[in-house]
Amino acid sequence: MRVKKRHLSPCPIKRSIAPPVHSCSSTQLRFLPLSIASAEEVPHVLTNLPPSGEVTTGFFFPTYPNKKFPAGKLVDIAIGMHNDGTETYNISLITGSLNSPTDFSLHVQNFTQMGYGHILEPGQEVSLEYKFMPDHRLEPRDFTVALTAFYSDSKGRWHSTTFFNQTINIVEVKKMVDWELLFLIALFVAAIAAAAYSAYSYVVSLGWLKSQKKRQRARRTPGEAPPAMTAEDHADWVKGTPYDAFQKRAAKAKAGRSASTTADKK
Repeated sequence: MRVKKRHLSPCPIKRSIAPPVHSCSSTQLRFLPLSIASAEEVPHVLTNLPPSGEVTTGFFFPTYPNKKFPAGKLVDIAIGMHNDGTETYNISLITGSLNSPTDFSLHVQNFTQMGYGHILEPGQEVSLEYKFMPDHRLEPRDFTVALTAFYSDSKGRWHSTTFFNQTINIVEVKKMVDWELLFLIALFVAAIAAAAYSAYSYVVSLGWLKSQKKRQRARRTPGEAPPAMTAEDHADWVKGTPYDAFQKRAAKAKAGRSASTTADKK
């Protein structure tokens, strides 16, 4: 649905009415929608509203019953209209506007005009649906929303009924992921890392702490051969292994042979 956006910042306006063209017969009223060529040629239909007819209206916001509307999101309203009079009405058009809550003449936004052409006989009731979208650039605060239905009778007389004219609250759209917050967190972490690295470099430059590369060079100079393994290192390495047990048995056997040789010589 295309939303007509006008004058985001409140500004006073002047209005005058030009009724839509229509023709009627004894059986049915036909409505020819008003075509607006430009703001200068044809004023808006909400200017100088015609008098109300004998209808009773009711409304309900199924999606936002608390009247807190998110900016840039579609808002649907269910309207009930009952013909209390003796005339047959042609429910032709519903539209609305968003205005300043303190001064209704300060106009903020016009909503889309939706045509219906629904015939409402005396004593009958009809349910209609209207959708509008608050502009996504609206700041979160209170506004006044006025929604009006236009209808004509069998004599060609036009009527209007403003079925909703109350203060509503525009709220910010809830985001699944707050990218601005994530960016700030990443920026904060990067700043801490940069500060820590700067402090480390400063301490190293004062000689209070050796860098990792210098410590590695201090452990072994280039071209230096690794130290040879000593007997103690070898014993520690094979201790507890089968090879260690074999060495112990061989040493005992060698010691026994040496003792017997010495006894024979004596």
